[in-house]
Amino acid sequence: MLRIVENTDWVVGIILGSVLLYILVLHVLQRQPNVLKFLNQDFQDSGNIFPSFLLVSTVFIVLLSTLTYNFVPSVPRWVSQVGVAGFEPTRFGYTLLVVSVFYFVKFFLTFFFFSSVDILKGWGKMYFLCLKYYFVLGLVLIVLLFFVFFTSVDHFLLLQLFFYGAGLSLFFKVIYFLLHPGRILPQEWYYKILYICTLQFVPYIVLGKLLFI
Repeated sequence: MLRIVENTDWVVGIILGSVLLYILVLHVLQRQPNVLKFLNQDFQDSGNIFPSFLLVSTVFIVLLSTLTYNFVPSVPRWVSQVGVAGFEPTRFGYTLLVVSVFYFVKFFLTFFFFSSVDILKGWGKMYFLCLKYYFVLGLVLIVLLFFVFFTSVDHFLLLQLFFYGAGLSLFFKVIYFLLHPGRILPQEWYYKILYICTLQFVPYIVLGKLLFI
């Protein structure tokens, strides 16, 4: 039986591009010699936070899409029917589009939430912390991509471990935001519940349904 070997050169390109962008963020934008110093950096001592956040978020979105697209059952029919110049989106293209739109909308909804409750100072601290959060998750994704595409380890097991780990990290991220001494979130308990439910847990349930159901 003829065995077709999947071309993974594009995955190597994505990993190398991600590493180069991480180096750019560390040494050019943040001016830090290593990852540990960057993660221990204070908000007051940092600069170029927003462009660093954009680059790291972009890397995270591409890496996450690359990891998960193989597990997406199929492109929905209504998406396949919307072809541009005769081209239909692949599973990777569909996954990248959904994940990109998801985080783009989530970003602006979070900004709208912080501006509506008049705590934009907390907004700056939040995406500074999210910069580090997505940076670390991106490193984990790079390792997982290597195992998924270049080893014979059970791919579904790795994906399950990643999602369990991401769920736990999301939970601890919310707890950290709630207990942060800089008062990132509003002090009123109902605003905190609104933020946690509508901007943290519920959006990821919607994302899972769009991709896997």
